[in-house]
Amino acid sequence: MHSQQVVEDITDARTQYAHATGLLRREFYDLAEPQFRLFVARYPNDALVQQARLYLIECLRGQGKKDAMLQEIAEFKQSYPANGNHESLTLLEADTHFSNGNYDAAAALFASLFASKDALRAEQGRYFWGQCQLKLNKQDEAMAAFRVLSAQPFADGYLYRPYAVYYLGWLALQRGHYSEAVATFTRLQAGTGIADGLVENASYRLAEALLGAGREAEALAAYEKYIASFPNGQFGQEARRRRIELLGRAGEHARVVALGNEWLLLYPDTADHGLLFIFAQALLETGDYERAQYYFERLGNEPAVAADLRRVARAYTINCLFMAGQYAVVEDYARAFLTDFPAAAESGNVLLWRARAALESNRLNDAEVAGKAAVAFFHDDVKQTLPATELLVVILGKQEKWSEAAAVLRSLASRDGVPDPARLRLRAAEIAYKAKDFDKAKTDCLFLVENYPQEDELVRAAKNYLLRIGLDNKDFASAKRYAEELLVGAPRDEQVLLTQTLAVLHYNQGDSAAAIRVLQDMLSKSGLPEHTILPMKVFLGRILLETDRQRESLVIFSELLSSAPEAALRELLGPSILYQLGDSADKLQEYALAEQAWQAISARQDSAWTTRARLRLAQTLSLKGQPEQAAKMLWELEKGFADDNEAMALYGPELYSLLAEIELQLGNNDQALLCARKALKTDGGDDARQLTRARWVTAKVLFEDENSPSQALPYAVKCFILAEDDVYSPRAMLLATRIFLALGRRRDALATWQELAAKYPSWAAAQRSQDYIKELLASEKHGDGKHQQ
Repeated sequence: MHSQQVVEDITDARTQYAHATGLLRREFYDLAEPQFRLFVARYPNDALVQQARLYLIECLRGQGKKDAMLQEIAEFKQSYPANGNHESLTLLEADTHFSNGNYDAAAALFASLFASKDALRAEQGRYFWGQCQLKLNKQDEAMAAFRVLSAQPFADGYLYRPYAVYYLGWLALQRGHYSEAVATFTRLQAGTGIADGLVENASYRLAEALLGAGREAEALAAYEKYIASFPNGQFGQEARRRRIELLGRAGEHARVVALGNEWLLLYPDTADHGLLFIFAQALLETGDYERAQYYFERLGNEPAVAADLRRVARAYTINCLFMAGQYAVVEDYARAFLTDFPAAAESGNVLLWRARAALESNRLNDAEVAGKAAVAFFHDDVKQTLPATELLVVILGKQEKWSEAAAVLRSLASRDGVPDPARLRLRAAEIAYKAKDFDKAKTDCLFLVENYPQEDELVRAAKNYLLRIGLDNKDFASAKRYAEELLVGAPRDEQVLLTQTLAVLHYNQGDSAAAIRVLQDMLSKSGLPEHTILPMKVFLGRILLETDRQRESLVIFSELLSSAPEAALRELLGPSILYQLGDSADKLQEYALAEQAWQAISARQDSAWTTRARLRLAQTLSLKGQPEQAAKMLWELEKGFADDNEAMALYGPELYSLLAEIELQLGNNDQALLCARKALKTDGGDDARQLTRARWVTAKVLFEDENSPSQALPYAVKCFILAEDDVYSPRAMLLATRIFLALGRRRDALATWQELAAKYPSWAAAQRSQDYIKELLASEKHGDGKHQQ
């Protein structure tokens, strides 16, 4: 026997209503619905019936009974046309149609709210009407509705104004109206009281709009701000990706590496091949070649990677290997790449890396082959041809194939569209000159001078080479022409060098006067750098020294030896010039300067010159009236020669010859005669002066000290018969005149005097006041000298 189900039947209206609302409050919509229906059916005239029907609509909504809800709303509106909930019900109807995809019906219901006296509800209706238009692909109508709302300021309670502004920005972004989108999202980002989610969206979209507008620096800052403000935001991964891309484009490789490492930690399972490529590029740029190679090689071998990116990654792998110095491996990888992709855009760069690797490995033939292949590959791309050609020129230069290198540059310079072909032609000239292919270098330079007259710097460079070519070919006329042309308008430092060159050219052509003139003209200019003055003065002094203007030369050298830095003088004044200076100073009786010259030579410690300089210094000291010091120096030299037969043989004759004269000067006649005999006994070679001096001393001592005119005479006569020495020959002739007189040979005495007067008139004039000369000349006047006495 089964018990019967007992259902309590509530018969009181208030209890029934309370029961139904209690169930509704607890969201027991399925239980509340029949209680409200029962209440409406039993008590149709109750004061709470309208509210009960509204609650019934809420129950149907809560259960998702959309059709039943819409029917109940329609019946309610019909039953109670004056009820104040119509607008709320209209929103519910519209929202239901919208969610059902019935956008036309929804739009009509939302539009009916435009005239609502409730401003919030009217804006809500307009906003969702705009959403309906978006769903219906009527973007212009939607934007018009959103603009109505966006014209109002943001304010509390007006929730849909910011959303309308957001959609205006979003639609502008979709249409590529980036400036409008930037302004719109900036307004949202700066607003207050706006939902966090909307601000986050606006912040990200602002960065996107800035990127679309090409304002990459601002876009980067916007992505950075988004990431900082919303570290776990919904667009975080994409924002971080964009940031890395922009940093890579901006060349901030170190930051790309740091953020790439962070990315790998945050998103380890994300297969973002493009980002990984950017990361690898940054590693390459920052010198982490091993890691860069790892990621490029990984991308190049991964089948899931797009074919184009895989190919480019393989090319970059070769770049990493080259930068890491793995030149042998570069060859293997390059060969494989070129086999797989012979015509790929990257093949040219692969050929360049192959050529560079071979060059670094000193495999010059392989480098040349690869370099020429790269030039051929880039033939139609002038921009790429330039670096390929530069590399090939280097490779050819390493093999000293200068002529071929110049030809490569010359060929490139002749092509249309090549930037600055004149510079390439000038480089061809430089290389041809280096190869001593002067004809082609000259042709290149003349071409530049004739075809680029307006390029002053380039033309000057070409003329400089033409000047050097003229010098090398000994075509001094041509060289002089270009030196003179270059001198006009040249900078001061260059003027100095050109002046020196021009002076050398004049000098080499035998025009010392012109050489002197250009040097003096340059030296007369003010503001010359000190280091440029010294070489010109030295050269000017040298030239003057070789002319009849020796005294001017002595002035210049006296100044230089007294004030110029010793180190600089050592480079410019060699021993031979100093010797020539000392000799001229002695002759012109500028003994102080001569002494400086001899001491400067001695200080060089050059054995080939030091002894000669010390010998000459002793002579100068003697001429200065310092015979004691001169003698001391010479005896010390003799002591040094004691164990050096070679030195004695070479310098002994001059040493003893000088000692003989100086000891005579000191009155040590025996010592003088002894030294003179040693000088005559030693093989003096071809040096006539030392023999003449020694003979003169011997004759003088024998005649004046030992009173042996007959022994003295042969020595005196040899001094002017066997030599024509401007110092000792006239002295010997005067001495021979006295000896002839002492021997009673007046005719021979007169003949010797007359020869002296004819050959050395100034010397003879200085001796005419001597009594014996007066007497000799007087007797010759009376005819006494016609017979020997």
